[in-house]
Amino acid sequence: MDQSMMRADRRPDLALGDLSPVGPPPSARGRGLLTFLAAVILPTVLVAGYLYAVAADRYASRVGFSVRADEGSPASLMLGGLGELAGRSTPDSEILAAFIRSPDLVADLDAVLDLDRVFRPEGVRDPLFTLPQAASIEAKTAYWRRMIRVDHDARTGLIDLTVSAFDPDTAQRLAREVFRASAATINALSDEARAAATRQTADDLDLAMDRLRRARAAITEFRGRHRIVDPTQDLRSQMGVLTSLEAELVDATLERDLLLETTRATDQRVVGLDRRVAVIEARITEERRKLGVDSGGAGAPGYAALMGEYERLEVDREFAERAYVAAMAAHDAALAEARRQTRFLAAHVRPTRAETPEFPRRAEMTAVAFAAFALLWAVVSLGYASLRDRQ
Repeated sequence: MDQSMMRADRRPDLALGDLSPVGPPPSARGRGLLTFLAAVILPTVLVAGYLYAVAADRYASRVGFSVRADEGSPASLMLGGLGELAGRSTPDSEILAAFIRSPDLVADLDAVLDLDRVFRPEGVRDPLFTLPQAASIEAKTAYWRRMIRVDHDARTGLIDLTVSAFDPDTAQRLAREVFRASAATINALSDEARAAATRQTADDLDLAMDRLRRARAAITEFRGRHRIVDPTQDLRSQMGVLTSLEAELVDATLERDLLLETTRATDQRVVGLDRRVAVIEARITEERRKLGVDSGGAGAPGYAALMGEYERLEVDREFAERAYVAAMAAHDAALAEARRQTRFLAAHVRPTRAETPEFPRRAEMTAVAFAAFALLWAVVSLGYASLRDRQ
């Protein structure tokens, strides 16, 4: 009987242990629910209310284009490919993608379309998604980057651009202006590359022309200084005179020797022949002096020195003429290539006109806001609970 009473005494203890609370107290649960409602549900409702009641509809216009190159032209092959001068290290699609996001394009669009009127139209009361008043170029650039989406493939060179605005016609016009400005940028890059190529050939042509001009001026100065048009012709005539004198000297010497065999040296005929031989020899010496190095006597030109100087000037002139012809051919080829549009912008998707608004995506933004608020609430709640446990 004592053992049964002891078992009976233990049962109430076990029952009381089973009824002890395991989870948080009711007050903690209430606080958690209130904080969840205040930190997650209420902000999400406010975001959804703004998106559905205040946020203005935006329409999207899409355009797709790529940079095309005129490859395989004869002038390009002759010049080694003018398109390579533009630089293959940076693809054209990346250049255009950076340009579309740049302040230069924003300033161009602002001058053409007035972005204040485009992105803050009359009748729209949406302070969150419209352009702020009196916005600077930096603020307009940041807002522009929110209104566009640029997808480019560096491998294929394809660019897909999406532009949003509060009116479908305005969005389409924005897309057209972006395409126009991008085409102008590509043309400017091509012009700069072609100008660099033609500038180099033009410099080479100017140098060759100046060299030819100086070579011809040197020959003209030589002819005026020595009063000889063509030293080779003058030398040929001088050699003819010398040859004739040497022949006469031989004849006179033979005639004198024949007379000496039959008469004395005092014979008047022999004396006359001696005088003739002496005169011919003196003339031959003078002609040889002319053809040799000028000794400075009588101002006669030394034909050996003259011919050496003239041949040097002629070689310089011929080399300058050949260099000028080659430079002229290269410059003409560069000009022919410059007349061709080697790189241009081709649109594979023309700017579209939307019929229904696409932005803002209210359901997606509401879901994202709810997830963000819930995650933040969870992190703060866990941190708070951890601090209370440590206390």
